[in-house]
Amino acid sequence: MVHLHASEGAWLTDRAMWSVDRSHPGERGHRQLAVRFHALLTDAGIAAGPAPSAEPEFPAPIRGSGLR
Repeated sequence: MVHLHASEGAWLTDRAMWSVDRSHPGERGHRQLAVRFHALLTDAGIAAGPAPSAEPEFPAPIRGSGLR
């Protein structure tokens, strides 16, 4: 069994990891969770394949994007 302690780590205080509402992870935050979980699966001998990228695929939305 693997368990990710998502509430641990300095990444929690990095505003770049959170969506605009600051209640939910943004793309960077979701990727950080995926990277951390992949590491746990690898340590347990379960993961197959390369780790996910920690870098976002798409640019962060601009402030006015919600107006459209």
